[in-house]
Amino acid sequence: MNKILVIPNNLNYLEKLKNKKIDGLIFSIKDLSVNNNLYLTIDDIKKILLTIDKNIEIWISLNKIMHNNDLELLEHTLIELDKLKITGVMFYDLSVINICKRLNLNLKLSIHEDHLNASIGSNNFYYKQGVDYTVITNDITLDEILEIKEDTFGKYVDNIIKRSYHAYKNRQCPSCAVLLSKGKSCIKCPKYHHLIKSGKNKI
Repeated sequence: MNKILVIPNNLNYLEKLKNKKIDGLIFSIKDLSVNNNLYLTIDDIKKILLTIDKNIEIWISLNKIMHNNDLELLEHTLIELDKLKITGVMFYDLSVINICKRLNLNLKLSIHEDHLNASIGSNNFYYKQGVDYTVITNDITLDEILEIKEDTFGKYVDNIIKRSYHAYKNRQCPSCAVLLSKGKSCIKCPKYHHLIKSGKNKI
């Protein structure tokens, strides 16, 4: 199911969004997030929650690579977020998982590593670590995205389309150009499965 999640650029824009048909909002936390125009404190989030429709999902972005001097603030922030009625936390750094495990926090976690999460194996690894949702990269094809969703044993694999579209419309295995001309296919290529079902030749 597709959802419209919006990242407000400023508080004035947030007011306008309250009358729009959206499914959720993503807010960045001051000193623990990057690449945004609006950074909020926990107190800011508490005030906003009082004014937002209860049906709107609220996601908190902690998308910064955490350093040692960030960990105390990160831990305090996660403890405070655990007390609030938010949908979950989008994060980049694995320290978020470790802190949530150690403190037995009940936050829903969604790992969002931009270009890094691009395989079935990585998604299954994160689910084993206790992550509830994974956001896969836009740097792969739609077929590859669908394959990851189908073969990942977690239920919640998401793909976020934001400022730019997918980098690739399709992709072909390097050896396929030659092999397909001979009626064959690379065993790793998606076309391989079609050839097997049709009884045609392969490597």
